[in-house]
Amino acid sequence: MITLGAGLHPGIPDDVYHADPCEQASLSSSVARIMLDRSPLHARQAHPRLNTAWTLDETSDRTREIGSATHALVLGQGRTVKVIEADSYRTKDAKARRDEARDAGFIPLLSADYETAQAIAFACGKQLADTELSGIFDAGDAEMTAVWQEPGAWCRSRIDFMPRIVREGGHVIVPDYKTTAGSAHPDDFARTIFEQGYDIQAAFYERGLRKLIPSIRSITFVFVVQEQDPPYALSIVGLDGRALELASQRADIAIRMWSTCIATGHWPGYSRKISRVELPDWRAMRTELNNSILLDRLARWQSPLNMTGEAA
Repeated sequence: MITLGAGLHPGIPDDVYHADPCEQASLSSSVARIMLDRSPLHARQAHPRLNTAWTLDETSDRTREIGSATHALVLGQGRTVKVIEADSYRTKDAKARRDEARDAGFIPLLSADYETAQAIAFACGKQLADTELSGIFDAGDAEMTAVWQEPGAWCRSRIDFMPRIVREGGHVIVPDYKTTAGSAHPDDFARTIFEQGYDIQAAFYERGLRKLIPSIRSITFVFVVQEQDPPYALSIVGLDGRALELASQRADIAIRMWSTCIATGHWPGYSRKISRVELPDWRAMRTELNNSILLDRLARWQSPLNMTGEAA
């Protein structure tokens, strides 16, 4: 088994990274999100070194596989695409070739879907050429593994693309490329950032890079988001100072929680105390209005009783 010490490690295979090759069970941003949003117990369950029954989630579908192929084409690195010469997976033969490709570690794509991935990648380069990120993916390392130590904890991250110039320090830009079957409009993707915990991911990337490259003075972390449907529109989205500050605080809390759990061997789940649920204002207003309507109906139903003293 490969063991990685603190540092930047290019060329680490996906399965090695996801199995956690650090000297001690390490914290990644995905496990940190589980710890923050659910509990340390759930984080332990999701960790490859702490849960002997853990398996990598290899669920795949057309959208994800087009995204993976486009990712490899744009960044110049990644899993190899295996083109399946078929119109669909309706036949047993096409399904068998798809499954064989997946089992061999390839990205299986129908020929039409591969053409789509190529078109998306071409559109990405063309659109980025008109932005301040022109050439950002030209020189650097895709899927860079960063490993560093915090007090009482090892941490790791899988940096989507690290431009070569980042190693020189100073003011650096670090991009993360994502495709979506939905909208890449900044307003729409903003919701995705916080729903998927990409802000914690950004905080982890920044924290690791600052630890490993002390000469870095500032980091601009941006998401390059592109739609999978024509015209393959692209947007560049970054977090403002307040969002980054709060994400950094949450990442710090997660690291401290992790180090405590590692040291004590205690992985608490949900609180054992009774949790009092607070009724949201919108729900309270809707309930009060609904109650008023029901009381009004009840009064009208009861009016014959009030007049005659008996049921109508």
